[in-house]
Amino acid sequence: MYPRLDKNTERKLIALGKRQYYKVLLLTSLWIVGVIAAWYAYAVTRERPLTHPTSFIFPLLIILPFFPFHAHRVLLSKTFYGRVMSAKYRMKRKLILLSYAEMRNPEYLTADVVFVGRNGEKVETNYKLASILADRIYYKPDDYILSIRGLKYPIKCPIPENREHICPLCGSFIKVGKRRCSWCRADFS
Repeated sequence: MYPRLDKNTERKLIALGKRQYYKVLLLTSLWIVGVIAAWYAYAVTRERPLTHPTSFIFPLLIILPFFPFHAHRVLLSKTFYGRVMSAKYRMKRKLILLSYAEMRNPEYLTADVVFVGRNGEKVETNYKLASILADRIYYKPDDYILSIRGLKYPIKCPIPENREHICPLCGSFIKVGKRRCSWCRADFS
């Protein structure tokens, strides 16, 4: 039997996830519509077809919310109770080196975590955030979690009362006994 959060906390977390989901959906939709309008205006003013080679930047701008900002992770996620199947460290190599420090040390530490739900949902994620990697990996195998559509980080079930835990919205640590993030102000008490 999976442990569950109390109804009030679960309801607040789901409402927080919905707000985040609709915010990302609205911003992504507005961005795509704006880029398509600019693309069309560019083609009309230059008297060229939409597929002219000088219009190559517009398809790149359309994918901008998905590639660096990972909007698809928020939009395609699901709400489910589950557990952590595996959590491992891995060294990755940076593809683009922008500074001298990155050139001297081009590798960074990541955590690969696999979550499996009761109904067979499977989510594989890769975390680079220092809070997830602090004290080894925050999510340990056989931990029970609640993954909520719209939130980046699953919530441990039950929420740890005797140690710091991760804010499901931004990934910052929340102090012992608190249910409000001091960084993003998300409240789920």
